[in-house]
Amino acid sequence: MIINPYRFAGADVPTFGSWSRQFDGNDDMVHMGDVDGSVWQGASAQFSGACWIKPTTIGGNAIIMGKARVANAQYEWALERIGRTVRFLWAGALNASTYWGEVTGNVLTANVWTHVGFSYDGTQALADRIKIYIDGSLATFSDLSAGTPSEIQNSTQPLAIGGTYLTDTTVDFEFTGYIADVRIYDEVVSATEFANLDAGTDYQTNLWGWWFTDNDDVDDYGSGGNNGTNLNSTYSTDSPF
Repeated sequence: MIINPYRFAGADVPTFGSWSRQFDGNDDMVHMGDVDGSVWQGASAQFSGACWIKPTTIGGNAIIMGKARVANAQYEWALERIGRTVRFLWAGALNASTYWGEVTGNVLTANVWTHVGFSYDGTQALADRIKIYIDGSLATFSDLSAGTPSEIQNSTQPLAIGGTYLTDTTVDFEFTGYIADVRIYDEVVSATEFANLDAGTDYQTNLWGWWFTDNDDVDDYGSGGNNGTNLNSTYSTDSPF
């Protein structure tokens, strides 16, 4: 029997889904430093990510997770909330234009928990590399290209959750609200497993990074061992269960 931790919180459920971290949209961020990009680098890179988000502010755009920097357009990749929708973007070279897939329509509501997932498959054509999942279902999105990047490149920017660095000390593109159960996988996660994660079923195959479990810390419980540094986010009992 699979116990859904989002519905039945208790001592016998997996340690995820019951609590979250709150970001105030001002100077809050969790970063892991200049993490090795081997998971997402290379012409054949295949990786995925997932998390729960509860935005309390919908306007503008904010980085949910990614390895990017606003200054000099040094995007490697980022999952963003842009208004009421979500997009995934990547850059094929530093200081170059980006390529992205943006979910069609309004899929986010202020003060409502939404499960968001993405997969990137570098072996596919540009238009087919990204898949985005909202509440466990594959979303329709539009490819908007400002260039023709071939693969995600590495940089010295930190892997971060809830924002990114504008400068070495200034946070920008800050997320306002709550984020829980952040995961990065070293594989293309299937539609079935995204639906399972949304339903509260744990999936840990090739789980490279895992932050914001039910512990009051920003440690990495995946295989990568990239513990975070917390910049002002706070542990919260607001949760997707």
